[in-house]
Amino acid sequence: MSRRVRGAIAVSHEPKSLFLEGPAADVDVELREDRWNIVRRLRDSGVTIILTAYYIAEAEESAGRIRVITKGE
Repeated sequence: MSRRVRGAIAVSHEPKSLFLEGPAADVDVELREDRWNIVRRLRDSGVTIILTAYYIAEAEESAGRIRVITKGE
């Protein structure tokens, strides 16, 4: 429940940019889909989103650009 509250707080002030660490990590399937839908809606509204993702396929569906960092590079 606290992850849901923190997510709501993060977007409640209509940010121009947003940093998210694993927005869909450690949540159930339904909430995972909802989180990615929110990320896509924010992106479509013009919000710049920088995030970490544990599954590249999920990031590819929502991202305009992807950067992979391995061992700090």
